[in-house]
Amino acid sequence: MGLQFFSILATLIIFLNTLGNIHAKSEATETLNQRHGKQLSIFQVIRFNNGPCNGTQSMPGTCYTSQECSTRRGVSIGSCANGFGVCCSFTISCGGTTSENTTIFNDENIPSGMGTCTATICPAGNDICQLRLDFDQFQIAGPSTVSLSVTKLVNGNPSAAANAIPNAILGQCITDQFQVTSGSGVTPPVICGINTNQHVFVDADADCNMLMFQLGQGAVSRSFQIRVTQYACTSPNLAPSGCTQYFTSDTGTGMVQSFNFGNGHLADQDQVMCVRRNQNSCRVEAKDVCTASSGMGASTTARFCCGSNTVGTAVGNAGGYDCLSLPFAESKMGNMNVQSRFCGRNAGLSSSAMSSLTVCSRASPFRVAFRSNAFEVSDMTLPNTEAKNVDKGVRLVYFQDSVMC
Repeated sequence: MGLQFFSILATLIIFLNTLGNIHAKSEATETLNQRHGKQLSIFQVIRFNNGPCNGTQSMPGTCYTSQECSTRRGVSIGSCANGFGVCCSFTISCGGTTSENTTIFNDENIPSGMGTCTATICPAGNDICQLRLDFDQFQIAGPSTVSLSVTKLVNGNPSAAANAIPNAILGQCITDQFQVTSGSGVTPPVICGINTNQHVFVDADADCNMLMFQLGQGAVSRSFQIRVTQYACTSPNLAPSGCTQYFTSDTGTGMVQSFNFGNGHLADQDQVMCVRRNQNSCRVEAKDVCTASSGMGASTTARFCCGSNTVGTAVGNAGGYDCLSLPFAESKMGNMNVQSRFCGRNAGLSSSAMSSLTVCSRASPFRVAFRSNAFEVSDMTLPNTEAKNVDKGVRLVYFQDSVMC
């Protein structure tokens, strides 16, 4: 019994001694860590957001680690995150699919003749609400210039009546077309021609959006580079509902114009150009900057203007001839008795002396809608018809002020 007692006692002494050594080692380690804390901080994990960045020649990209960029099959075009990341560029061509933010869709594999070129843009995350397409380069075949009559219309509607006016397919995108599918929102109009430096917004589709070029026959010079940016639902850059375009100049000034401006305005357009009202500004002023070079497919004589029975008269249902619509328009002096629809040459924003006028609005955002129907008048016996005078479209300069706030 005594031998067993001493054996147990010896075991207990060894256990307590080992426990004391472990405690002493833990304290020493803690002291060492405190003493060399600065040296060990070099092993901290560097974290940064995968946000937009600009690489060489201001090319857009997304900030990733070098390994992430390679894994995602991107190309490094510069550094970001104070040198801890690389600005990663993603490019697709005809037939490509991407879910990366800030992707370039280019014409690398564009058909040499007749064919289709598509790109599929899938959401980069579950919180993506809108896509912005910037046309850094955009040139395809322009609209039809055929002025021969193909139908007869009365007040913009097909008719066989004796007073029906011959109309042509002038302005329709017959040879080439570009269109983009939308989610639940408004789909941008089909466009063609030259639209470099223009842009459009479109609601993101959970099942992916499709960008599509339909190219016809003919010796046409074609080139495009479209920058696709995805915006989260909480982004301050989201365009207001119903806006085809959204202009957010910090200076409060800029210019808006119809698609293919200067080369014949397009048919079947519903292009809503919205301008953000800046802080300390209470109204936006818009002015035609083109004088006699503008035009929207209606003469300054009494004609139907978006359903109006007289030039500039805001009555009737929208859907007649081409026009520019400025809701809640007022004169520069604050007079609300200003028509909200304008048509004719000089964008309708001109006096009988052909001088440009200024139209204002306190609406937020400021909206200018260019609307056109499918045909243009081809009756050569009528004065100032579209067949005689190819209309260039609409170009307005805008600026903001704090007058009468």
